[in-house]
Amino acid sequence: MRTSIWLVLAAVLALLAAPLAAGQKGGAGTRGKGKAAPQSAKETVDAEVARMTSECKLTAEQQETLKEKAKAKVAALEAWDKENGEKLKAAEDAAKTARSSGTATGGGRKSPSEAKTLQDSREAAAAQAQEAMLAVLTPEQKAAWGGFQLYETTVARYRKANPTEDQVAKIKSLCVAACKQMGEVDTSSKKGKKSGPEIEGKLRWAIEEAVLTPEQKATAVRKPAGSKRGDAAQPATQAPAQAPAPAQTEAPK
Repeated sequence: MRTSIWLVLAAVLALLAAPLAAGQKGGAGTRGKGKAAPQSAKETVDAEVARMTSECKLTAEQQETLKEKAKAKVAALEAWDKENGEKLKAAEDAAKTARSSGTATGGGRKSPSEAKTLQDSREAAAAQAQEAMLAVLTPEQKAAWGGFQLYETTVARYRKANPTEDQVAKIKSLCVAACKQMGEVDTSSKKGKKSGPEIEGKLRWAIEEAVLTPEQKATAVRKPAGSKRGDAAQPATQAPAQAPAPAQTEAPK
């Protein structure tokens, strides 16, 4: 390989050593344990507006515009909940009962569950209002917001490792860099459509090899199917040819 594993790690560590954006605090352990009570549509949207304002450093003018756009999303969600809320709750309860009794069939991609279909319908009902909210952001702010959303889903994978606040900040920094790369991909091409999963794979590899300790990795990384108990944990992905921030140097000859 033209780029060695050590150079890849060096590139990742160089990225991690870069100054982190102010305000990147909090860790995986800051969320309360147990399942939180369901939020109303207004509570959910208000929380989204607050996070977007903080993460994207919105101006006062942007904040006022965002609040107005958010009202339309709340209205759309409340209207959907009024019409379909009971059906969704019944579908979720039925799915939970089926799982606990062992009668769930698992429809797969060709036959999604009724609950999943209703959840998708709820998201679609507010899609136009969501687009209007995102239109308030500049391209740089959209990248920051996308990075934060990627961070939220990514850090959840490693919650069992109990990462430190410093490690969580590094994971967040890597997620922002990965999201920026995704935004630069031409998704209209066949190659571009494959780039998203590839970048996410490199992101997970970088976190597991350069951020987590071996002990944390063994705790958090899921073992491959078929592995025996006691086998060493394997990386989520194979070592990529390049780190999330592409290395500019080559291995010495």
